[in-house]
Parts: sequence; C-alpha cells; structure tokens
Amino acid sequence: MDNSGHNFDAVGKYREKVLEKLDDPYLIYKVHNKSLDPSRPSFVFKSSKEQLQIAVDMDRQGSNPLGEEYCHLDGNHKRCAGFKTITLWMYHPFLQQMCKIATMEVESENTLAMNLFWEMLNEALQEYTTNPTIRFRSYGYMMDEAGAFWSSIANIQGEEDFQRSVSCEKHFDFTVLRQEKTLVGGEVKSEFKFLCNSLQKAETPLVFQRASERMDEFIKTHSHLKSWWTWWQKRQGHVFRAFKPRHNVPNANHARIGHSRWVNIGAVNLSLIDACKEDIAESLKLAAAIRAYGSGAFKGGQGPSSADLRKRRYAEQNKRADVYIEELDEVNQASPAASIITSRETDGFLDPTSSHQHDPVKRPTKGNKGRAVPYRSPRSKAFMRSLEIAKKTKNSFNVLKKVVTTERVETHLKHFTGKIQKVTIRTYPDCADCVYCTRQTLCSHILWVYLFVCKLPEASPILQQRALTTEEMADVVSSLHSTPQISSTSVSRLVCSSPGTSVGVGTQPSCSAISDTQVGFSSSLFPSSQGTQSSSATINRPRWELLRKGVRKGIRSRCRNPTCKVLVQDGVLVIVANATWSPSHLNSKGEKFYVPSKFYFCLSSLCCKHQPSGSDVLPPDEITISEDLFQDLTPNEYVQLSNLGLPLTWQ
Repeated sequence: MDNSGHNFDAVGKYREKVLEKLDDPYLIYKVHNKSLDPSRPSFVFKSSKEQLQIAVDMDRQGSNPLGEEYCHLDGNHKRCAGFKTITLWMYHPFLQQMCKIATMEVESENTLAMNLFWEMLNEALQEYTTNPTIRFRSYGYMMDEAGAFWSSIANIQGEEDFQRSVSCEKHFDFTVLRQEKTLVGGEVKSEFKFLCNSLQKAETPLVFQRASERMDEFIKTHSHLKSWWTWWQKRQGHVFRAFKPRHNVPNANHARIGHSRWVNIGAVNLSLIDACKEDIAESLKLAAAIRAYGSGAFKGGQGPSSADLRKRRYAEQNKRADVYIEELDEVNQASPAASIITSRETDGFLDPTSSHQHDPVKRPTKGNKGRAVPYRSPRSKAFMRSLEIAKKTKNSFNVLKKVVTTERVETHLKHFTGKIQKVTIRTYPDCADCVYCTRQTLCSHILWVYLFVCKLPEASPILQQRALTTEEMADVVSSLHSTPQISSTSVSRLVCSSPGTSVGVGTQPSCSAISDTQVGFSSSLFPSSQGTQSSSATINRPRWELLRKGVRKGIRSRCRNPTCKVLVQDGVLVIVANATWSPSHLNSKGEKFYVPSKFYFCLSSLCCKHQPSGSDVLPPDEITISEDLFQDLTPNEYVQLSNLGLPLTWQ
C-alpha cells in the first residue's frame, strides 16, 4: 500500500483475471510499485490491441488516412488521488469521435514520468507488431506548454517529432482573459483583446511581426504585462499560427473532451483499481465501435466526418492564398523572398520546468523586497469602487499642505464641505481618521493623491498595493518631482465662487476654468456646522438635507416658493426642509397645533429663504448631504452645487 492508500496487489490480481478472460495483455500492460523498485516511480500503463492498432495506422510514413492526424497529449490531476493521469488521444475521422491510444497513472507529471510514458508506448507497439524498430510516429503532437511534455518528445521521440509539436491556443486565450482583468477601462481592454486576436490569427510571419510591434507599443504603457508577453514570445513557434505547420493542424487540445467525460460520469478521485476498470470499459467500447464500423452497423459520433474535414481544409487553403497574395503586394520588390520565405520550424525553445501556461505574477512573501503584505495583481471590487469615487471627486478637494521627502508624501486635503483629510503615502499608505482605510483596503483619499497629486497612471499596479516597496516609494516620489506643481497663490485664486462673491483680486473665475485641475471647490462657499452652531443653538431649527427624488404624487409639484416656476421632478436634486406646519383650523381643544411636514425647494438660495405660510421653516444654517448621494453626484452637479452659495455639509 502506498501513501495514498492504493493497492498494487489488487491491480496485479485484476490484471491476471483480465488477461485470462479478455486475452489482451495490453489492457493493463505494465504495473510498477516504487516501494519494490525505487529506480522508477510508481505507475500503471494501459492500452489495448485496438488502440495500439490505431497508433500503428497513424504512422506518418504509411499510407493509412490516419497518418495525417495529430495526436493530443494531456494530463489530468483529479482522476486518481495522489497520481497524475497522462492520456494520449486522436480524432478518428471515420468513427467521428476522440479515441484514446494510451493511459498512464503516475506519481508526478515531470520529464522522467513523460519519458517513461513514451518508452512504455513504444515498447507496447514493438511487442504488438513484433517489430523491434517501430515506434510511435504521429503526423504531429498537440499539447499544452508543460515543459515535461516538450522535453520528453525531444528526448524519446526525436528532433523531427519535436518540430512537429504545437500547443493549444485555448491556453493562450485563458491567459489573455486573466491579464485583461488587470487592465482598467473598457477601451483599453478592447484594444488588448484585439491585439491578442491579431497575433493569434496572423497567417504569415510578416503579419505577425506587425501585430507584435503594436503589442510592444501597448506594453510600454502597461508595463505589468511585460513578463506575460515575454513568456509567450519565447513560445511563438508553438502557439501562433504564423509559425505552425500548415496541414491539418488543430487549434485546441481535444484531449480535454475525454477528460470532461470523466467529470460528467463522476470518475474522479478514483483508486488505481477503479481507474483500471474504467479504462478497460472504454477500451471494450472502442473495440465494439470498430467492429460495428467494419460491418456497416456503426452510426458514428457527433464530430466532423472525413469529408467535412476535407472541405474545411479546402476553404482554409483559399483563405491563406488571399493572405499570401495580399502580402506579395506589400513586400519589398527588390528581395521578396526575404520577407515571405521563412522556416516553419519551431525556434527550438524548451523549458523542462515550464508550467502548462503562463503563471500569474508570483506574490512576494512577507519581507520580500521590503513589502509588508503580499503583492496584489488583480484589482478587487472594493478597490475599483474606491477608484471610481476618487475619479468622480477629482474637483472636490483642495491641497492645503504637502510635504515631500524620500520616505513619505504627506498631503492635507480640504473637501469643499470643509472637512480636512490627512493622507500619508509611505511604504504603508495611511489616511488619518478614515473608516474606509483599513488593513486590507485603500480609501478613495489615498487613490485621489496617487492620481491627482502624484500623477500616477490609472493603470499603474502601485495603486492597488496596500504596502509599497522602497523602489515603488521612490517611483512615487520621483513622479512628484517630475510633475509641475501649482503654487498656493494660484490655488487661492482658482476656486469657484458663487455669484456676487469676490475671489482673490480681479474678476470672478468660472467653474469651467478649473474643471481639469487638481484644485477643488472653496470651503468658504459652504460653511460647516461649526461656524453657525453658536448663533442657532437656542433656536429649534428644521433639518435641511439634499435629496435626489421628487415630490409624491398629489403634493405640490413646484418649488414651495410661490414666485418660483421650477418643477420638482423625480430624479433631480432637491432641497428638503424637515419642519412642522400648523393648519388654519384648531384642534378639538380649540388650540393651535403643528404636524410634521416636508417642504421641497429647488436648488436656489433665494427659494430656501422663503418661509411657507403656517410653517416654522427658517433659512438653513446647514444642508446635509448623505454619503451615498455624495458618491452619486455627477461632475456637472458638483459645479452646480458649488455656485449655490448654500451651507452644504457632507455627513
């Protein structure tokens, strides 16, 4: 019994019975237990007579139609607990289905195990055909980018087979989708997907080179994609169509079709003995299908027939001819061969330790390069929400004070409501007294400083890091030194003013003049509650608030100021006074009484000063803005509120 509880004695007992009853020594061809012979890893290799005959018919030097078909190689890590399942498949155009050639359960998916797989397959073929020189020679090999697959083919099958190997385009598509999530903005994501699609579908090296140059330009502004692009550039001869062989090359690894069937029938986490039973059942079904096809009784699978494949190849050749003709018109007429005639061989790149596709950026551990928390590659929903708030409040803050050293950037921001936030950018960014700045998340104030004070690009990976390295902190400081700064004098003169309020010396600047600057609204236009509390402490004033909703049906649809003609409609900003109103009649005791009431006003300081008859409404000392509404305001609404001259206060 091995560490995972698999019973090799049971497999051996079952193998003897299978050989006795089914007379096929290849159904369970080889069984090896590492505990008895440590020179080899533990494995179970399985095939069948029918599967080996298919492998013989696939010889590219033979005359059988199967000699033009690619084999599909892949590994499955969930079928047997503690073991990796290596499978070799091919598409049978007459049976119109994927047919398995060989299966091997082995301890790990490394070069040693893959070398063993090809050795077992070639040994079984030699025993089956009684030809000691025969080996598996498929027209080509389709697999993923696992380095063990590529190195084993070069080691065992030979250089010619290595040159006939290609990798699955779907794995490239998977990494494109993953990298797309790291980009910001719909247009940027669309451009990235278009460039990747152009690289993948380029029919000639010249077209690929042009697409590659455009991708290089894109990478310059999105440097975090550089490692991903370099990884695939090394393997361009494996995955991109411009460098692949032309005849009958599949685009995807169809071995996953067989693996998906295992999942559908629940054949996962099996023991070795159960996996043997499943594989023998599949081999017997394949043998029955081949016999039925020979007698004309087999209906066939759902895949394309050999006639369909010929039509598809015919259409693909016409398409490539158009591309070649277009390329002829563009190349240098003096030496056309230099741009057209290129080798279709792979560039020989081989990394035995490579994974099956580009790995995500490895997150440094604590203390690696001085980062206090793990590196963050994707952007979370919480971060994207804070980023949107920071961009939306671009013109809402005023930089009161800024201190820059080599180790930190300390900034004091003043909101147009008068609230002051102290933001410190250092190796662990912090925003004082902000409930949204936690150990896990960054608040919008920190991101505001990154974007509009430090002038970092929105796509910079520095933005989503909860802790910075010393190198990243140096980049932040250097961006400040390279950014033109606005003096405090210009700041005081570039604030919006309400009509009739002087700003600095000279004419009153309009709000549109500062819409693209980092200078926010002047807090003097919207006095906070501290400045008016002493004068109104003894008066029971109504509560004023800013809302985005209309008046209920049946109530006044206009502003409560009788001289105002503005309609109060649903979806617009209105000012509401929560006060009391006294009806003209008396109560049952003959006394005057008051009832709670809401009074709606348009966005006008004159209308808010009007007192409806019978109410206790007084001119507002402060008008509160809820946090949810504040985050929902548009830039135009910010400008509109800044010109009101009302005491707006953000909660």
